[in-house]
Amino acid sequence: MILGQNKNLDDIIVLELFKKPNQTAQELTHVVTKNERRYSLQAIYKELRKLITDEVVVKNGPRFHLRLDWVTALSRFSESLFKKSMEPLGKAHVFPPPGGKKEWSVMGFANVMEFVAEIISLAEKYSKEKVRYSYKPHQWHYLIGQKKFLNLKKKLYVSDIKTYMIIGAKTPLDVWASRFWKSDTEYDFSKSPLWKIRDKHINVIGDFIITTKLSRKAARNI
Repeated sequence: MILGQNKNLDDIIVLELFKKPNQTAQELTHVVTKNERRYSLQAIYKELRKLITDEVVVKNGPRFHLRLDWVTALSRFSESLFKKSMEPLGKAHVFPPPGGKKEWSVMGFANVMEFVAEIISLAEKYSKEKVRYSYKPHQWHYLIGQKKFLNLKKKLYVSDIKTYMIIGAKTPLDVWASRFWKSDTEYDFSKSPLWKIRDKHINVIGDFIITTKLSRKAARNI
C-alpha cells in the first residue's frame, strides 16, 4: 500500500475512510464506485478483512474506521520522511526551466514553512541578488511552535540578504510577531493593494517568484 498515483483498492479504501470515518462496506462500495471505478461488495469486504488483519482498519459493528495507533505511527513516519526528503534538495530538483514553474502540495503549517524556507534558501544561494521582497497577509509563523519557529529562523536567515516585507494587516499580533525576525528586515504595515490577497504569501528573489498558497479554510483561521 504505497498511495502512489496508481492506487490499489486498499489505498482507495484507506483514503475514503480518512475522508469520512465509520462507513459501512455498502457505503464504501457506493463511494468507491462513484469516485474511482466499479468494485463489487465482495471485493470491498475482502480488502477490508486484509486491512483489519494488517491492523490498519478497525471494525465496530457494521462500520469501519482507521486504527488510531496506525494513523499516529503513519503521521510520525511521514513527518520523518518529509524532513529526510528535504535534505538532498538541489537546484536541478527544485527550480523550473526558464519561463516555467513548479508546484508542490504540502500538508501542515510546520511542513509548509520548512519546505518554503528550504526553497527560499536555495533561491538566495543561486541568485546573485542580495535583496528579498516579501508579502504576507499575517505574521503567523510563531503558530508552528517555539522550537520549530527558531529552527525556521536559522534556515531563513543564514545569509546577508536584505528583506523588505509588506504585512497585510497591522493587528497587535502582527506587530508583536515581527520583532522575532532579524534586524535587517524592514516592515511596511501601511495599507497596500496587496492587502486584497489573503491566501498567498509571496517572495521575490532575483528571477525567482515563490508563492505559497493556503487553503481558504487555513487563511480564514489565520
